[in-house]
Amino acid sequence: MQTAGIFETPYYCKIEVRGHLDSRAAGGFNGLTVEHDDGVTVLEGLVRNQIDLCDYILRLYNLNLPVASLSYSEIGEDDVAAGLN
Repeated sequence: MQTAGIFETPYYCKIEVRGHLDSRAAGGFNGLTVEHDDGVTVLEGLVRNQIDLCDYILRLYNLNLPVASLSYSEIGEDDVAAGLN
């Protein structure tokens, strides 16, 4: 019997990184909003699954932007329909 694992369904994620993510590089983070605040870049929004999250983390690593924090929360079906169309 398999159990549901994290990120098999969409979650709302917030990723904070040290440094500045420029607008050109931000285009690789589809669906996430990007804000800058005092040397920290905040990316947040719906992440479809763990594969997409790993892709975002790898992109940040390749841009030499260390992850300062990562948080996530479950979302309801209405939120999924509104945010992932």
